[in-house]
Amino acid sequence: MFHEVSPGLSKQVDREGDGVLFPKDGDEVDVHYSCTLEGSKDTIDSSRGEHQCTVGGITVCKAKRPLHLTLGTQSDMIKGFIMAVYSMTLGERSTFKIASEIGYGSEGKGSVVPPNMDLVFDIELLGVNKTYYRGG
Repeated sequence: MFHEVSPGLSKQVDREGDGVLFPKDGDEVDVHYSCTLEGSKDTIDSSRGEHQCTVGGITVCKAKRPLHLTLGTQSDMIKGFIMAVYSMTLGERSTFKIASEIGYGSEGKGSVVPPNMDLVFDIELLGVNKTYYRGG
């Protein structure tokens, strides 16, 4: 069941995290993620597995590894994604519904994300400042 984290961002916890280690500005985090357009099952971007997708004859994502970023310094990430990561604890895996207002907005993203399209992200917080989730 989804619950509102903040305006435009809803969350469904699929696996609880440690409940202790919340990432904050300046922290280095490692996450796995996948993204679909709301109402679609087709993945448009992912850090998991041997995923590759082609949109309009253009390959837009390839096999990747976990995304590593320093929170508070990323200007190229959508606001909703960063807000989602801040709401998680180490080891958590959750599904997020991100409204277009905190996603790609009225401009969309090329031919991949239409204007005013809501997104669904599956995000797993694997590590915070080199402390990694070991399963359980």
